[in-house]
Amino acid sequence: KNAQIHKLDMFIVERVCSDIGERKRRGVPYVPVSVNFSRLDFEMCNVLEIVEKAVKKNDIARNFIRIEITESMVLDDVDLMSAAVRSFRKKGYEVWMDDFGSGYSSLSVLKDWDFDLIKYDMFFLSTLSSKSKHIMNSMVSMAKNINFMTLAEGVEEKEQVDFLRDIGVEKLQGYYYGKPMPLEDFFDNIKARNIGVEKREWKEYYDAASCAARYSENPLEIIEDTGEQIKTLFMNEPYKKEIKIDSYDLDEVDDLIYKIKSPLVKKYNMFAEKIENSNDYETFYYTYQGDLLRFTGKTLAKKDDRYILSGSIRNISEDRDALKNYNIDIKLNELSNLFEAVLELDLDANTFQTILGHFSYDINYDSSLMSNEEAIELFTQKFIYPGEFDRYMKYMNLNTLAERIDKVGNGYLSDLFRIKAKNGKYEWKEVLVMMLAGSRAKKFLYCIRELDDKCVKVFDKYKVFDKIDGSE
Repeated sequence: KNAQIHKLDMFIVERVCSDIGERKRRGVPYVPVSVNFSRLDFEMCNVLEIVEKAVKKNDIARNFIRIEITESMVLDDVDLMSAAVRSFRKKGYEVWMDDFGSGYSSLSVLKDWDFDLIKYDMFFLSTLSSKSKHIMNSMVSMAKNINFMTLAEGVEEKEQVDFLRDIGVEKLQGYYYGKPMPLEDFFDNIKARNIGVEKREWKEYYDAASCAARYSENPLEIIEDTGEQIKTLFMNEPYKKEIKIDSYDLDEVDDLIYKIKSPLVKKYNMFAEKIENSNDYETFYYTYQGDLLRFTGKTLAKKDDRYILSGSIRNISEDRDALKNYNIDIKLNELSNLFEAVLELDLDANTFQTILGHFSYDINYDSSLMSNEEAIELFTQKFIYPGEFDRYMKYMNLNTLAERIDKVGNGYLSDLFRIKAKNGKYEWKEVLVMMLAGSRAKKFLYCIRELDDKCVKVFDKYKVFDKIDGSE
């Protein structure tokens, strides 16, 4: 009313810069702060000059101060605010548009103005109805398509957090994370919530991931390869559906995919390395939980030795045309030259199911009448060399199988056993047991492979073979 608001707003600017500078000098965490301005500020004083003076005085980077103006300010005085936005952005400050969708919304603002970020009014989150979700999703997709970052205000409930993450909103603000509080209490609060402080040199790197995350009916995953591990940053519901994972928690998703002790993890790392060395999309085929998957990915960002990758996936196991194009039957037949047999061991279903090859060691057991343990014991009695009964039974102990595979670290167990062939002789075979990725240690591949002639000759030379009933 008295045109004095600019004095308060300029004091806030100077206080914010002073607080950031003081924490910087103390060597304690500090974070960027967004400051709200009114139209009168720009009429009554040189806002840019005052902000610049405060930033330089306190020796802080410009990207630690975000300039917030409302949509209504823009529409009230287009010429004044247009010049202000251009001048701040030219100096390297981010300019955010506050309260988009509060009643003044005009698409011409988005068409004619360059903002770094749009803040959506909390009105849209007051009730998460089907209609409001569709509106919010459409607005976020539109903003991302024209290269605006997005922030949602008024976030108070976990349901809101989950929805906003699913549609790719980059930043969230609201009571869910904390109410207004003194500065020191703020840092105690985020520490208690296990929220880290991002170093500013990593901003553009992680912004690339944020910009790529969005709602899509197509499977979409965004991951980070740190060089030591692969971590999921975003995974939409269609992607989870393709790989048959229903968990929302991304840490649990990583536990099921990237942190298991499986040979598949090595393949993921190989895929990632090839994508990182490419300037184009790369496509890979692999099996997961018995399904054939096609993954296509590209690099979004790189910093130091870390990469952010995006990818899409398709489960083509039930797609006849895709299987035909991939010649999957031919490739499986080629694998039969390597393995005598490949079976799936399912602990929950209590079954051994043949996947590849003719299982010459058929024991004709009824899974409804016999447990997997009993079937293993029957196989042992019928086919394993008697002097190795105990060793084979210990090797196939289902109670410790997952633990032993995890301990080995390469995702599978391998050992040599003498197994009776059709001619009645015992022949050395390699038996491999591999945990299936994503099965929660409930499914395994059981493989039998012949040894090559060189191995057999070495065994024969050192008299590894024992005589049983007159035969070696």
